[in-house]
This record gives sequence, C-alpha cells and structure tokens, in this order.
Amino acid sequence: MSLRPSRVLSVCQHVLVSRRLLILLVAALVVVAAVLIVWRPWDGCDAPDELCNAVDEVEKSSDVVAAAVSYDVTRADPKDGDGAIAGWTVRLADDLTPYRAGAAAQRADAIIRRQHVPGVELHHFIDLVAGEPEQRTGKVLIYPVDVNPGSDPADRTTRAFDLWQHGATRVSTGAAEAADLDGLSALAAYAAARGYPTSLATTDGSVRYETTAPVAVEQVQLVLDTARLSDVATVVRYNTGQLSVHTTSPDGSTGTEAIKRWIEQRRPPGGDPIPYTLTSPGYADVQEGWVGNVRPPAPKPHPVPLPAGVRPWPKGASAPTCTGTDLKITLSGPDAASGRRFLALFARNVSDRPCAVKGVPTVRFFQADGAQQTDVTTVDSTPGVVATRVVVPPGEELIATLEWGATSIIDDADATASLRVTAVPHSRPTRLVPRDDRGPTTLDLADGARVQISPWAQAAEGWTKR
Repeated sequence: MSLRPSRVLSVCQHVLVSRRLLILLVAALVVVAAVLIVWRPWDGCDAPDELCNAVDEVEKSSDVVAAAVSYDVTRADPKDGDGAIAGWTVRLADDLTPYRAGAAAQRADAIIRRQHVPGVELHHFIDLVAGEPEQRTGKVLIYPVDVNPGSDPADRTTRAFDLWQHGATRVSTGAAEAADLDGLSALAAYAAARGYPTSLATTDGSVRYETTAPVAVEQVQLVLDTARLSDVATVVRYNTGQLSVHTTSPDGSTGTEAIKRWIEQRRPPGGDPIPYTLTSPGYADVQEGWVGNVRPPAPKPHPVPLPAGVRPWPKGASAPTCTGTDLKITLSGPDAASGRRFLALFARNVSDRPCAVKGVPTVRFFQADGAQQTDVTTVDSTPGVVATRVVVPPGEELIATLEWGATSIIDDADATASLRVTAVPHSRPTRLVPRDDRGPTTLDLADGARVQISPWAQAAEGWTKR
C-alpha cells in the first residue's frame, strides 16, 4: 500500500506541530519551576525561610493588617552556632475592641515565639503597633500604639488599646501621652479608675508623671497644678516620688521665687513628704526643698552601715588614736551617675599595731596653678550619719566618700587638679592628684560647688574602683 504525497505531507506537518507544542510545554515548565524557586509569597522578606513563613502565618489573622521581620546576625560561630535577632513588627487593625486586640496580640506572639532557625541561637523582639504612623527622624515610624508584649501580650495590648480609645494620643509599653493638660487630667482619671500602672506625659514631654504603680490622681494633680503656674517650663514627677520643676525665669527672679513659695505652701498629697528641686535656665542653681514644707522625720543618729556579710573590726577600747604617720592616704578613681560625681579617700594603717580614728577628713581643693578653691563648701554626707570610733587593724583601710553635683566648667583652669587631705587632726596634709585609666585628670568642681563628705568608716572590698 502506498501513501499519496498529500497524505505524507499532512502526517509530517502533524508530527512537527506536536514536537513544537512539546518543546513549548517543556520550556513553560522550566520557567514555572524557576519562578517557584526564586519567587516567595513574602515579597521583600530578607530573613530565613522559617521566619518568612511565619510572617505569612501571622498575616492570615483577620485582625492583623500587616507583619514584617528583620534578621540580624549578632554572632557568627561555625563551631557552636550563630546568634541572631529577629525584629518583628505586627500591625493590628485600628478598629478592634481592646479585648479583641489583646487576643490578636496573644495569637501573633504565640506564632512568633515558637519560631526557630536550625543551628542559630535566636532572640525575638516584637513590636505590636496600631494606628497611622508618623515619620520622624530619618525613616523611623512612630505609631499611636506601640507595645512590647513582654510576658503578657494580651494584657499589655488590651490596656494600650483601652487608653488609646479613651483619649491617649500615643501609647507605648507602660506609658501614655495626651495632647494637653486637660487631656492628661482626663486620661489620669481613667487610668486610675482602671488601676493601670501607667506613666503619663504631654505629647511635647514638658509635663511627665512617672510610675510603676497604679496611677494616683492626687499626685498627677500636683504635677498639673504646678505646670499651670507662670514661668514653669517643665514638670516631672519621677518614679522615686521627687518633683522636678524647671522655670523660664532666671535664678533669684520674682518668678522663680513665686514658684518656690507656691510649692512650699501646697499641701502634699496624703500629707506625705515629697522632695522637690527647682532649676532655672542654665541649671546654674539648684534649689531643693519639700512640697508644703512637710519634711520626713529626722533619722536617728547612726554610723556608716557596713554591707551585709561584712564583719566589723574589733572595737579595741585600749587602742591609741591614729597619728598622721600611722595612715597612708590614697584616692580612688572618679565615678559618675545621674548627674552626680563620686570619689573615695582611703586611709591604710601602715603601723604595726591597731589604732583608732573618729571624725571626718578635712579636704581642700586646688586648681592647676596651685590656687585653692575657697568657694567650695563641704557638708555632711547623709542626714543621720555620724562619726564613730573605728579601730583599724594593721594593714586594713578606712574609707571616706565625697559626692557632688556635676558643675559646668567653662575654662579647664578652673577645674580641681589636686586635693589636700588631713586625715586626722594635727597631721600633715597629703596632696593627692585624681587619676583615671588614662592618667592624671581633673574634677568638675567649680567655685560654688557643694561637696558631701562622709566620716571615716571601715572599708569593704569592692566599695569603689581604684
């Protein structure tokens, strides 16, 4: 049987078309496979797949608007494994009720906390946010609600949404802001009624009430009343209970004195003592006192307390008084914290017998040119602490501490370059030069400074750095 030429042509064309279709199909499959390898549904997620999958899982909640994760390797260790931080931002829907927001936060937190990357010690940092963000410096976005969930994401987020929906302009972990004083007053009343331990502030930060306990309305009212006075720039009630007031009027002006009189005539909430500080532009002068002039009872006289576990030296009633040659005087390195400066004097008994010391060292301060700073005042260190007789065994050390507030030194020549210490009466003064890790240094002790000096006491290991 033979095929006609037309039939042969038709069969060849069919085979050719089939082959072309097969080639196109294979090419399409290759493209799809490549897309599946390269493309990920979490477009823009620059993190391990385990975390990017979790982003997708978190976003499946109807109460979550968006989620994102950043990934930073903090330690590269081929032997023991890497260390990394995963920074999560989960944006919740704005219109959720407080309890529904809390439940959504709990679900998202649970998903995130169970994520791990093989061979990596991973730490999760989570921000639960809501509201329309405001862009501040650089690319930093500030959300009306921004909560670190901690160990109780549901409670923290519920509280944040509740305060936001009752007038707060911004809520963060443990704090809320209001637009003005009236808004802050209303927010304080609501937080107090709910028993919330929430710090409060105006949006511009000029008025702040800090607390870790439930809001006390009377305490907030004291802050608000102070803020409404003329010439008051900022008012802060710290978590310690102290009231700090900064004015726009100069030191000694009628405006500053009027604020001081008002504070000292204002009855403190509950009648409890509340310390205050009052400063003017430049912070040159710091006035201190008590709200309503209500002071704490004077402490009973007591010696410098020893740390727990430190055994006091024997009293040695027959020990003679230490002389200047019995004691070698040295100085610690200077230290600083929260605007305060600290220094320690040491007196080592270099004799071969116990001797006794009672009193406070006499200290004089000198500038680099050798001139004595005559306008530096020395006062007792702590109310109630008194000098007691201490018998120093051979080779042991006494300690006396110096403390003062940081002062502004315009010219380095005005700073303190050396001290002269008279350890005990009738002894020869010892000249000491302050030193830090780099060598000789100066102290920011300008004329007018007020230095608190403690009595000599038994030194304990680790009390201050050398």
